[in-house]
Amino acid sequence: MFTYQLYCDFSGYSDIAIGSAMLLGYNLTENFNRPFAARTFADFWRRWHISLSTWLRDYLYYPLALGWGRISKFKLYASLIATFTLIGLWHGANWTYVAFGAIHGMYLFIESVTERSRKWMIATSGLIRFPFIHHTFQTIFVFVFVATSFIVFRAETVHQAGWILRQIATDIDTSFTFNGMIPVLAQFSGKTVLVFTLFSIVLMEVVQYYQAKQNTFHIFDNFSKLFRYGWYYSLVLAIIMFGYFGAQSFIYFQF
Repeated sequence: MFTYQLYCDFSGYSDIAIGSAMLLGYNLTENFNRPFAARTFADFWRRWHISLSTWLRDYLYYPLALGWGRISKFKLYASLIATFTLIGLWHGANWTYVAFGAIHGMYLFIESVTERSRKWMIATSGLIRFPFIHHTFQTIFVFVFVATSFIVFRAETVHQAGWILRQIATDIDTSFTFNGMIPVLAQFSGKTVLVFTLFSIVLMEVVQYYQAKQNTFHIFDNFSKLFRYGWYYSLVLAIIMFGYFGAQSFIYFQF
């Protein structure tokens, strides 16, 4: 849930910034591109926080990996881990952020050194003949490990992150509640809100899937005006009913 909260928060205000800039005649770069559709960790970082990851790639990773003498695998991998550790440190002087960056550096390191063996296993097992199953498994695998890393990102201390992970593995509390988060939903049980939240996530992913498939944000242009404006007004109504209008700033404003 936090993974999607962070994505909607950060991608949402990036879209607001891009749209506001367009009103003033400026075209800003895209900052997110369906990151949870990524099938590799490298692909995830090509889709997530694109402005930061590409800047650090060009001005930190490339100079470290390609400069200062002869290029070697050790140098490439060390530069990779150092870059992602600094990506974590960029978020703040907290060990949880450093650990978050280092975790993703290790993800990419392991992914790189096991590439040849993974391709051999896929070909040998016959999974290569079933690309849909193979790609689905890859997407789920990457998402689970990315979501796990965001636990460390969200925790206040490394010890707290470890405690959360132990709770998930040993004793999941099903008596959760969302009361106080969104006023209009406070009257419902935690499980009802969870179902509503999951439905919203699925709807968002379906819309994003068709946007990517048709290579356009305007996926409803071919529909009638009645349908299109009904859809737009429904979204506005949903924001009014379920939006949170308290003094809560965007998560990434703190960075």
